[in-house]
Amino acid sequence: LPNSILFVSMLFLPESPRFLLAKNKVEKARQVLSRIRGRADVSEEVSRIQHSLQRAHGGWSTLFNRRFIFPLTVALVIAVCNQLTGINVILQYAPTLLSKAGFTSNTVSMMSSIGIGSVQVIFTLVAIALIDVVGRCRLLVIGTAGVLIANLFLGYCSAHYAVGAIQAKLILTGMLVYILFYAIGP
Repeated sequence: LPNSILFVSMLFLPESPRFLLAKNKVEKARQVLSRIRGRADVSEEVSRIQHSLQRAHGGWSTLFNRRFIFPLTVALVIAVCNQLTGINVILQYAPTLLSKAGFTSNTVSMMSSIGIGSVQVIFTLVAIALIDVVGRCRLLVIGTAGVLIANLFLGYCSAHYAVGAIQAKLILTGMLVYILFYAIGP
């Protein structure tokens, strides 16, 4: 349902002013900018965008230029590590993991998943508020360290506690801590 709502909503979105100007549709870009900004005179912004389009000449060779290799490598490593943390397993299989850990009720497993989603939303907002104060790099390090510790805790609980109420509560706690740090960092 959310994907359907997003898809239908996107059908009504206008093209971006930058895209329109890149395609030499100046008047359409002015109309879109006027509607977005809520004012008729957007000439200065149109000029800035056109100027940036004239300066922006690049391609794949620019991306793989020697000066961009390190930042590109860092970005790719962060993206790969982000996926390797196991976020998709936690988010998509939370009810299954929780029921296998000892929550006997499907309702409890599903409600726990709602709790996990709520923690993710809340701490993503916290991260947004902190990013300019603390800095991206520090939040990334804190979040990654927290995810690592939560993953170790989840593994320990799975291996050393019998399936039942105690393991289920520990696994849920570990998943919530995991999501908290994931929302902050990676």
